[in-house]
Amino acid sequence: MKFICFAGNNKVGKTTMAKALNELIDNSDEMKAGRVSFGDALREELVEYYGIPEEYVEDEHIDKNKIIIDLGQYTHRPQMPELWLTLGIIHATQDFYLPITLRELYITHGTRIRRAQDPLYWIKKITEKINALEDQVDLIINDDPRTASDFEYLLNYDTDIYHLKNGCSNISDISQDAMNKWLTDNPQHITKQIDVPLPLSQEDAKWINWEQVIGNDDLLKSILVMNNA
Repeated sequence: MKFICFAGNNKVGKTTMAKALNELIDNSDEMKAGRVSFGDALREELVEYYGIPEEYVEDEHIDKNKIIIDLGQYTHRPQMPELWLTLGIIHATQDFYLPITLRELYITHGTRIRRAQDPLYWIKKITEKINALEDQVDLIINDDPRTASDFEYLLNYDTDIYHLKNGCSNISDISQDAMNKWLTDNPQHITKQIDVPLPLSQEDAKWINWEQVIGNDDLLKSILVMNNA
């Protein structure tokens, strides 16, 4: 099964590219594609364990760096403050209720808790989703690799990795720094680096003549067309 992976900094357009490609293929009669993200299970757990509203975790357009979460406002699992304390994330139980951005919560639960408990935790979760799609699609699209283990997992398949770049984000955090380190250290695994123009609109998807060859550079250039001319 073929994989296409879009990697790059926050807000660079990875999800836009993935959704555009997925929509084009799904509207065809030749191939079927599915989007699978390492973050799918993480978003589900934020709702389940912390009571975070689904409209926060499912909205791909909100700025996670600006959404401030007060965990005391939501119905979190009772054991979570003690778990944070045990893992050294906080110094006292009451610190659990200090304001935190949505992105910080993603990193805390995804990296400092789950990956600390099991480095392959999210790999196991995405494998379940891929196995469920295996007989239904020809191509799987991923847009959120973060760690070395994420990339190494994808490279177990026939995967093209497209590194998207622009000047839209200089944010540094645990997951983004890990992603950039892998991309820098492993240029031999990057299919192509693409400078993405701003803004990147999903509406451009309908102008792609995807039938040429899925994964061909012409396809990717077409996704980035900024007008109809």
